[in-house]
Amino acid sequence: MNIFERCPIAEFAKAHGYLDIMPAFCNSDYPAMEMIHGHLIRKHTCANSDICDYWIVGDVSEAAKEHPKKIDDKGYWYND
Repeated sequence: MNIFERCPIAEFAKAHGYLDIMPAFCNSDYPAMEMIHGHLIRKHTCANSDICDYWIVGDVSEAAKEHPKKIDDKGYWYND
C-alpha cells in the first residue's frame, strides 16, 4: 500500500474553499487505472482525509473483486 500525506491540489482546494470540486479530480484516478487494466483500491484521499492510501492491482485479481468501488455522501469513490 502507498500512503501520501500531501497533495498540492487538495491543499489548494482546502486553502481556497474548492473542496466541492475535488471528487472530480480524485475520482478520475479510477478510470485512469481501468484504461491500463488496473484496479485502484483506496479508502481515503488527501481531500477528504489526512492521507491518500491506495494500492493498484490487476483488474482480474481477487483483490479487485473483494474491493469494489463505492461512492460516499460527498461524491468520492472509495473501496472497503
